Amino acid sequence: ISHYSREATAVLSSGAGSASDLEEPLGRARNHLEYVLGASTDIHLLHGVLSQSLGPRLFYELPELTAKYMRKIGLDRECMEEFDTRSEFEERATPYHLANALTILKAAGRQSAARELYEEVRALEWKGRRPVRWQSFDQTPAVFIEGLEHRLIWDGEC
Repeated sequence: ISHYSREATAVLSSGAGSASDLEEPLGRARNHLEYVLGASTDIHLLHGVLSQSLGPRLFYELPELTAKYMRKIGLDRECMEEFDTRSEFEERATPYHLANALTILKAAGRQSAARELYEEVRALEWKGRRPVRWQSFDQTPAVFIEGLEHRLIWDGEC
């Protein structure tokens, strides 16, 4: 994965490559990434593959796949258990990873996939409650504090 990701990153960095130059290494990386995602339940391995092998530079070249990694990590039991051990004032792994997945999808113009994930997250239940309480598709923070006023645009009024 790292080899093909490095090749794709080099094409992007050079600015001289064409879409067809990017297609082969990105396609090979995608195939390997999909295999790893389907074969592993180890979120630490998945996180390592995502951050070290793929890297942020390629997140937007493979937005749906990147979001699937982040979703799988965020919905893992180890991450979900942070709803029991951390307060709403602390960053919790589940909303962190799901918020990042949404950011990638939105920025890449994948609105339909982003809305689908948003609705899934809003309906998410943990021990009989809905722990992610985002109020708007446009505001999906990693840390959401109930009771704070949320506005799409702050016009200078406090």
